[in-house]
Amino acid sequence: MDVIATGSVTGPTPQAEPAILRFFISYASEDILIATTVAKALREALGEVFAEINIDRWFLEAGEEFQKQIEDKLERTDIFISLYTGRVKEWTGWEIGYFERVMHGSEKKRSILAMYLNELPKALARYQGINLNIPEENLSLSSEAFAAINNGVSEEDAAVRYLLSWQARVDDNRVASGFAKARPGENEDPVKCVQMMKLAIFNHLRTKVQLTITPQKKMLIRTTDAALDTALKTTNANLPMDAELVPLGEGTMSIFGLGGDKPRTWKEFLANIAPDEHANSWRIAIYSVVDSSSGNRIAVDNSQIIVSSDGKAYRVILTSSVRYYDDKREFTLYLVDTLPRTDYGDEETTRILKAIEFTCRFRFLFFEKGSPFSPQSVDLGDLYSNARKLIKELDLLRKDSSDAGMDQPNVFLGLVKDPAKFNELVRLYLPREQQMRAIAGRIVETNPNSNLSALKEELLKELADLKQTVEPGNAELIRELTAKLQSAVPG
Repeated sequence: MDVIATGSVTGPTPQAEPAILRFFISYASEDILIATTVAKALREALGEVFAEINIDRWFLEAGEEFQKQIEDKLERTDIFISLYTGRVKEWTGWEIGYFERVMHGSEKKRSILAMYLNELPKALARYQGINLNIPEENLSLSSEAFAAINNGVSEEDAAVRYLLSWQARVDDNRVASGFAKARPGENEDPVKCVQMMKLAIFNHLRTKVQLTITPQKKMLIRTTDAALDTALKTTNANLPMDAELVPLGEGTMSIFGLGGDKPRTWKEFLANIAPDEHANSWRIAIYSVVDSSSGNRIAVDNSQIIVSSDGKAYRVILTSSVRYYDDKREFTLYLVDTLPRTDYGDEETTRILKAIEFTCRFRFLFFEKGSPFSPQSVDLGDLYSNARKLIKELDLLRKDSSDAGMDQPNVFLGLVKDPAKFNELVRLYLPREQQMRAIAGRIVETNPNSNLSALKEELLKELADLKQTVEPGNAELIRELTAKLQSAVPG
């Protein structure tokens, strides 16, 4: 369209600079391909002599201040096009504000136009807009199917109407410069240009991700290397109090009995979970995973398992540890639901087996010499680490009890001959469990270099009392349940 038509006109009227219709296309960086498509369509329809199409990628020069270069272009812009696909871009907002100042302080005809998908941005609601009319539900169509719809674009389309008016202004510039109006070819036809532009935009949009489902719950922990180093050296099982916990998966904080997936500082998180009996195990698990990677180690501690506030078990897995040059640290944790195994066979024998497993695990944990939690095995040297393990094991016992149905009267009444004895066993255990939790929590919170002898004696006393009061009933329960399972097996 830039071929200069001659005829009755003898030549151009001399002037310092021809009148040029200048466009500036503002866009979010993620939309560069769409912005380039629009710019190329305008260049094709309006030519390159009496129209100037600007996007920053085309004119920014290295070695000069980028903002100054953009300001210079905006000062000369006639039509400012804000491309909006739903993404927010701070720089775009600055460009709009700057051009509004230029526009209101100029006697020259200037305008702002929003070119958008789906909805007009609120910041530009007072200006005219061009809806590209590529609804999201059409993005699953093939290129051929969309092209068939796109062939319905006519001169009534908003984009075509604007293109026609801009071509008229460019022709006025040509005439003012002493040239004849252009004789546009097929490629410059506004309808064809808009059709090709929309098809190119459609082909780009349909390659974008439609939906990402993240079934696992995730948490991002942000802090600094200096703060983390100080916390690891001066506190026990604690992150920096101003470390930020950002939930990334929907319902992540519900694991800890907290509503709303808003970011929290570590201090706020600890205060929020404090009333829950699992609070210590949650704190220790998160701390342990982060601590295990503090020295840039690859073999991190991904063995941590926590029990949620509603009794489900989750494995806490560190998926990335990122260190920035400016001292920032980021840790991404997945909290993976450990799915229970499917039960098969008769429901009664399944319940008996689960009850046996639970009661035996309880015995192995507290009453047998090979366990670090038996009164005979508690070692002062390993007291700190064993206290952390004890808190986790107490949580898992709660979960095992729930899985076995031992916390439901209608279940255990059908498992034992004398429900009163079972209730007495539970009555003896629960206060001692609370004492063990409290003592283990105090051990974990105490500096390992401090004298832990007194706390060790407290724990030993509680474990010995547990053995004396609960072991006989536990042994009797194991014998009764195994006999019940044996009688249920034919032959």
